[in-house]
Amino acid sequence: MLPFVFAGNTKSTKVKLRQGKKKIDLSKLTDEDLIRLGIDPNLSKQDIARLLREAKQAIDGVASVNHITEKQLEYVLKVLKIDDATQVTFRMFAVISALCERVTQMDPWSKHLLEICDLLDIERKMTLYKAMFYTNVNSDRDANFIKADSLKIELIAGGLNWKQQEFIMEKLQPNYFNEISFLDYICYIPLFLSMHDNIVDNPLNMANNKYDQLLRKPSGLPRQRDHNPLGNPLSRDSSFQNKQMARDLLEGKISMEEVKREKRELITKYTKYALKMPYGV
Repeated sequence: MLPFVFAGNTKSTKVKLRQGKKKIDLSKLTDEDLIRLGIDPNLSKQDIARLLREAKQAIDGVASVNHITEKQLEYVLKVLKIDDATQVTFRMFAVISALCERVTQMDPWSKHLLEICDLLDIERKMTLYKAMFYTNVNSDRDANFIKADSLKIELIAGGLNWKQQEFIMEKLQPNYFNEISFLDYICYIPLFLSMHDNIVDNPLNMANNKYDQLLRKPSGLPRQRDHNPLGNPLSRDSSFQNKQMARDLLEGKISMEEVKREKRELITKYTKYALKMPYGV
C-alpha cells in the first residue's frame, strides 16, 4: 500500500536530511525487510525524507497547532517513533495532530521542562516511560488507559499542591470513566521525570510547594538530569550543570540566593572559570 501523501507542492525535488540524522541505505535491504519497516520498496530515500517534511508542513496548516515550537514538534515525533523512514498515513497524521494539540495546551512550567529536556535521551528511554505509565492502576475496560486517581497519587508524591494537581488533571482530560490514555500521559513525560527526581532527591519531603517558585520563574534552574548532554552523568550536580548554573548567574537569570548554600562556593569557582572561557566550553 502506498503511503498517504499530503497536499502541497515542494519548491525543489532535492531533499536533504537534517544534519546528524542517520540515513537508511535502501540498497542493502531486501523488499521484505523494507515492508517490515513500513517502507514501500519502490520509494527512494529522498521520497521518504520528503514525506516526513510534507507531514511537518501539513502540521503547520492545522489551525489549532500552527504555533507549535520546533522543540515541541520534535518531541511529538520522537515519542511516536516517527523518523525519515516512517510512512505517514492519514491515520498517523491524525494521531500526530492530536498529540501536537495536547502539547501546545500544556501549562507554562511543563512546556519549560520540555524545552530543557534531552530529546535523544527521551527517545532512548521510551520503553522505560511506557513502563512508568503501566505502574499505575490499569483501567478495567482498556489496557491502554489508567485510572486518574492512581496518577493523582504520583502528583501528590511529586510535590504539586492541590491547585496544581487539579490543573494538571484537567489538562490530562480524563474520560467519562475517569481514566487517562497513554496519548495524554506522554505529553507530560518531562513533568513526571522532574517529579521522579524530586522523590529520589528526598523521598521523605512531603512539601507541596516544590514547583511554586519555579512556576513564577520559568527561566530559572534546570531541574532535570536529562538536561545533561549524552555521555555526561545523569546528575544535577554534574560539571555541565554547574557550568550552566554559573553562566545563568553571570547572565542574571538567577541570583545567588537561589543557589543552595552548600553549592555557592563551588558555583563561585565555576563562575570565575566561565569568565575566562568561551561559551559552550
